[in-house]
Amino acid sequence: GIGELRVPDDLWSVLIPRLRQAGIIDAKVSAKASPDVVMTAIRNWLDTDASRRFLLLLDEADAFLETDARPRQGQAGETRFVNVYRLKNLMDGSSRRFKPVFAGLHQVQRFHSVSNGPMAHVGAEILIGPLPPSEAYKLVVEPLAAIGYRFDRPDIAWRLLAYTNYQASLVQAFCNALVRRMHGRRLASGAPP
Repeated sequence: GIGELRVPDDLWSVLIPRLRQAGIIDAKVSAKASPDVVMTAIRNWLDTDASRRFLLLLDEADAFLETDARPRQGQAGETRFVNVYRLKNLMDGSSRRFKPVFAGLHQVQRFHSVSNGPMAHVGAEILIGPLPPSEAYKLVVEPLAAIGYRFDRPDIAWRLLAYTNYQASLVQAFCNALVRRMHGRRLASGAPP
């Protein structure tokens, strides 16, 4: 809900419990600690061991980016992308051992192409779309075969792919529901599982 129900600055307070759980931030740190305190804790954790890496996955980041991009009045005039710049500075200051990954739809892509914006410097843009048909077919058939399910006819798997538009997450959700349904069926007396 960051960017929709909560302001972008809330990212840091959302991270604190997870950082505590991972042993990155001390339990004594306030749940409302400033972004600087959180960033310092992450930097210190990374600096303790040169082999450590921190990958921050931010899914559904469109609203976060949209609200973080709005101008704010600050000490140095009008600023935009306050939190994205904080994440970028943490990445740059850690030799890219800290890396934020923004996933979303149109806004992530749009802000990535803004000249002189922070997103262009975070990393390469990777567009993820539908799977190639042969890969999508394998994603349906092979995992189901591994747990003992087979389609009577290949066109049934292709119909499933048409419904999901070859999108990997939809294919997985559909197959998960299919397996749950199959597991919920009553077997005939004496039938093999």
